[in-house]
Amino acid sequence: MEWFSEVCTRTLEMIAHWQRVGFVHGVMNTDNMSILGQIIDYDPYGWLDNYDPDWTPNTTDAQNKRYRFGNQVQASLWNLYQLANTIYPLIEDTKPLEEILNSYSGKYQTVYYQMMCQKLILNTSFSDQKENLINMLEKLLTSAETDMTIFYRVLANTPLNKNIKEQMNTLENAFLDSRTN
Repeated sequence: MEWFSEVCTRTLEMIAHWQRVGFVHGVMNTDNMSILGQIIDYDPYGWLDNYDPDWTPNTTDAQNKRYRFGNQVQASLWNLYQLANTIYPLIEDTKPLEEILNSYSGKYQTVYYQMMCQKLILNTSFSDQKENLINMLEKLLTSAETDMTIFYRVLANTPLNKNIKEQMNTLENAFLDSRTN
């Protein structure tokens, strides 16, 4: 079971990195995933411009959006369930597989929030306040149609010694509406 646990850990770390940088695979079928915690067959794929959890680069998935940005964690978990079903006959014991799969989402959340804290230059120790802050930021980025990459780049380069108005003026370039005027 150590092997299966390692496959799950590598997969969740890969997905967390994708979510952190706005990468969307587009067709994350079981045949496109590797037991090495890597993905193969990158077509169609894309990068978020505006922060939109429902965006997919896959035009054939436009209606159901199974492989959209905001569903990559669930898609990877479903794929891992299929792998567990495949190896079950070798071990004939579902309990260890179920335990590993049941802990996947919680472990993913921990890894993801730690990465986001690093991105926001926050201490990475878990707290509900940090989780709420990240969730509120993601809602703001979604509702304001913010270019994700530009927002985080500008945020990282914004000196903390500026007053809040100067900081907001610096961040304005990340919002799509302000760039089109």
